[in-house]
Amino acid sequence: MAERRRSARHWITGVTTVAVLGGGAGAWAAMRPSDPAYRLASAGPAEVTSTLSATGTIQSVNQATLSFPVSGTVSAVNVQVGQQVSAGQVVAALDTTTVSSQVVSAQSRLATAQAKLASDQDRQTAAAQASPAPAKPSTANASGTSRSPGGDAKPIAPPPQLASAQDTVKTSQQQVDSDLTAVSSLAGREKTTCDQAMQSASSSSTGSSQPSTSTEPTPSRTTSSAPSSGSGGSEAVSECTSLIQQVMTAQSKTAADEKALSDAENSLNTVLGQAIASVNRAASAASQAAQAPQPASQSRGTQPSSQSRSTQPPSQNRSAQNPSAQNRSGTTATAPPSADQLAADQASVDSANADLVAAQQNLDAATLISPIAGTVAQVGVAAGQTVAGASEKSNIVIIGPGSDEVTTSVSDVQLGQVHPGQDVTVTPDGTGLRLTGKVASVGVLPGTSGSTTGTSPATSSGASSSGTSYPVTISLDPTSQQLFAGATAAVSIMVGGTHASVTVPTSAVRAAGSRHIVSVLRNGTLIAVPVTVGVVGATLTEVTSGLRVGDQVVLANLDTPLPSGNTTQRGFGGGGFARPGGGGGAGRGD
Repeated sequence: MAERRRSARHWITGVTTVAVLGGGAGAWAAMRPSDPAYRLASAGPAEVTSTLSATGTIQSVNQATLSFPVSGTVSAVNVQVGQQVSAGQVVAALDTTTVSSQVVSAQSRLATAQAKLASDQDRQTAAAQASPAPAKPSTANASGTSRSPGGDAKPIAPPPQLASAQDTVKTSQQQVDSDLTAVSSLAGREKTTCDQAMQSASSSSTGSSQPSTSTEPTPSRTTSSAPSSGSGGSEAVSECTSLIQQVMTAQSKTAADEKALSDAENSLNTVLGQAIASVNRAASAASQAAQAPQPASQSRGTQPSSQSRSTQPPSQNRSAQNPSAQNRSGTTATAPPSADQLAADQASVDSANADLVAAQQNLDAATLISPIAGTVAQVGVAAGQTVAGASEKSNIVIIGPGSDEVTTSVSDVQLGQVHPGQDVTVTPDGTGLRLTGKVASVGVLPGTSGSTTGTSPATSSGASSSGTSYPVTISLDPTSQQLFAGATAAVSIMVGGTHASVTVPTSAVRAAGSRHIVSVLRNGTLIAVPVTVGVVGATLTEVTSGLRVGDQVVLANLDTPLPSGNTTQRGFGGGGFARPGGGGGAGRGD
């Protein structure tokens, strides 16, 4: 009986608990907000640093042999044997008169090419629009009243798709130019590598044929000597085969992008032709209305009717048939630049820009900077001496025991952003060390080592489509920490910075083609706001237009399940969590 009463009590308690839990769940279901929650950040002023992130290799530096990578006349040698130098110190320099003029000339060519591109684009736009024709002197009709022809013309704006079509042509041409550069670079590497593979195979074949002509017991020597030469030849052939495949892939991509460029040009020509036709139809209608036939008596008094019929109407007809024969003022004009011309203008800009980058690199290479701190052991150059690029004799040797440097590489796309003297931070893998240093040199000859990734959201990757990279040497500042040669490290090169009035976390900026979008929570409503970005950093991005200080930008949707149930969520950059209409103050924790 007692056991039955205890069981009853337990059963009643269980029912009560279930009822309480059920009621609580019902109350939560009734009270919980139905709107999603977001992680927010406030837009505001901050320092923005733009960096290039790379993977490098730490090397123990026993000595550094420095030589000019370009030819020229030595203008100054700032060190002598036995002198102590510091990392990043300028030890010698070439006369930069010629290379400086090359930079100025390249800048001028680029400016001219950009002006031509802008002018032709403006001419296309002008041809696709019309303004009311200026009023002509009034003429008296047969009844004696005066009339001002052409006064009823209405302005015609260019079609909105014209600017988009122009941008597509320019972007497509830039892509084709980049593809051609990649193919050229790969083809050069493929030729060099495959020539070496053929030479290696030829040497291996010659080596293996000689023992076969000897006496019978020699096959063992042939077998034993083949692996070493065959192994090296096999690696060369494998690399050659890989490069051939890369060239074919790059050529296929180039062909596809050239087809896209052709389609973009056809689309622009179609839009432009339709717009010009609309302008000419409007101009023709206004002209015909303004030049209506006058009474016969007045026409005979001024000009024979046969002459009037044989001159004016045909000229009007020709203007209507030729979209480029008449501009908005009614006078004859040349045809606007075609889409092909716009693409050619963009190609000229790309070529001039590449020349400027090369000239700037040559100017940077005219300064010889020590990558290490140490003692000058040899000086093989003198002021006034003419040196050849990458000379093995005209160099300066610096010995610096205990010094370290980091070697990495940047892609051909990023090459113009990196210059000697830029600040660098280095974090060896597996450590929390944050080492500092400077860019000591940037190679002018391409290599294939290292990998880099840009931090800008406008590009998916900083790596070149061709895989071509250029070596960069970074001199590390002295440190008491032990570093291991051959260890990898994360490298961050500071390529720019600014104090921005409005910044947001970089993760809040989404790229949509050539545009950038930020999600903003305003008055409880989520809005996608187009923005213009300036300097882009790894964590913060400058916004030059589209946002105001204090705008709440969305970083994440908090309705996504959290990794753990006891994690306190916090906002980024001073923001917090909010539900639409609930503000964005304090963070929410479980």
